[in-house]
Amino acid sequence: MRDFIVDWWEQEEACQYDIGCPDFTDRPAMVYAVCGLRELCGVNRRTALHFLRMAVSELEAKHPNPSDLDDLIYGKRKVAV
Repeated sequence: MRDFIVDWWEQEEACQYDIGCPDFTDRPAMVYAVCGLRELCGVNRRTALHFLRMAVSELEAKHPNPSDLDDLIYGKRKVAV
């Protein structure tokens, strides 16, 4: 987690965020999420929420039991940033 935090601060200082490349299955969710995050940069919270909810819906539809989240949360697997 510490590496993630350090990396985040470095990206924030540079005002450049490396989001990586999604698994093609999750591409729609990533597109919606990025659109939502862009709206947050423009302080358009209503549209941001709309896009972010669409992203969550995509993930829930394609991954109804996302066991990989346990690995991320409990540190069993390093997150590629």
